[in-house]
Amino acid sequence: MKKKVPAIGGGIAVLVIIGVIVSLGAENDSQANSSEPVTQSFPLGDGLGVSYTGVNFELKQTLEAKDISMSSPIKLDDLRSIWTYCNFFEGEEQQLIQHCTSTELLDTEGNFLGNIHAFGTSEEPKRIMAVIQVDPFLNQKADAKTVFSVMTDSIVCECWHEKNEEGLSLDDWVEAYLTSHIAAGKPSTTSNIVSLQDRSIQMKLITNTEGYEWQLLIA
Repeated sequence: MKKKVPAIGGGIAVLVIIGVIVSLGAENDSQANSSEPVTQSFPLGDGLGVSYTGVNFELKQTLEAKDISMSSPIKLDDLRSIWTYCNFFEGEEQQLIQHCTSTELLDTEGNFLGNIHAFGTSEEPKRIMAVIQVDPFLNQKADAKTVFSVMTDSIVCECWHEKNEEGLSLDDWVEAYLTSHIAAGKPSTTSNIVSLQDRSIQMKLITNTEGYEWQLLIA
């Protein structure tokens, strides 16, 4: 079950590729639920050079132009709230999170799609993560791809084709990862950390009772 943050107003992240695309290097986890944290070493690192307000506003505007609704962010800066709603990491990585904003996404049909969380210090976000839930029949897959594309373009760069070593489109990349995950028959798989421009990207895909959950993490 997702840790759903209480809604405000209307409605309240990918890098695994099969075989020749990118070395999968995935870790297969024993539990298949959305509260399962990312387990790889993923240093908190420097800030993303954006503000919480700025990045949430840009994502909201761009997604809504594509008929995906994004709520205004809820700000979480007390320890109890962060550990309840923004607990996706382990050990020191989680302890370093001092501030979190959370928004909720609705798909093009008005159904719950997932959340976008921004984590870091009180001054600036150091990581941004989308947690997207797709039903077992993959009816929301196109909307998930839209969220991934908008996040990549807005937070990393509009340079996917130029910087992607295999020259794949983002759609092909997501499809390849999904195919690999299903073929492996494991409850969850996590990618290697991939660098694009001055950003690091990692994805986790979980099979759960609701279908498939993607976690796209950018730092």
